[in-house]
Amino acid sequence: MAKQLYYEDVEIGTDVPSQTRTTTTRQLVMYAGAEDDYYEGHYDHNFAVNIGMKVAFTHGWIVAAFLARMITDGKG
Repeated sequence: MAKQLYYEDVEIGTDVPSQTRTTTTRQLVMYAGAEDDYYEGHYDHNFAVNIGMKVAFTHGWIVAAFLARMITDGKG
């Protein structure tokens, strides 16, 4: 288990634990509803590929939510 990292311990250049999050189609659709942004690229894999993306892409706010969770949890 990683050592608890506190705000006062972090300075510019401090290494923080990395994290990996996997989003599901359901989660992407739920965020689309929360944001009232139903652009198909956010949850439809085939649509995203047809416009040149590798996969459907997340809303920016879900990334911010993951970042906030990492910070408030104090771990990756």
